[in-house]
Amino acid sequence: MPTTEAQLRALADANVSGVDAAKQLGIKVEYLYVTARVLGIKFNGARGMTAPVHEYLEGIRSGMTCQEVATRHGLRNASTVHDALKRAGLPTCTRAALRQQSNSAQA
Repeated sequence: MPTTEAQLRALADANVSGVDAAKQLGIKVEYLYVTARVLGIKFNGARGMTAPVHEYLEGIRSGMTCQEVATRHGLRNASTVHDALKRAGLPTCTRAALRQQSNSAQA
């Protein structure tokens, strides 16, 4: 069943984040934001601010690349994951994540 403009507007009016709206509608986050931009709909928070960075970080810590994490979350570009982690001040590669984790354990 196609997603309608009314559905998008109702979710935006209910202060649902873009990421959560995409999950509820069963569509990719990128598609939601492109469609919302064309229709002039603004979702709660900026795109990067609604990203599940803690889930991205767990993937990075488990040895996945940014591209693998992006694919796992239905995203096309590794830069989406990389930029979200970087904005949050978190490590963007496995090596840095493990180094941070070991430094935290030693402190």
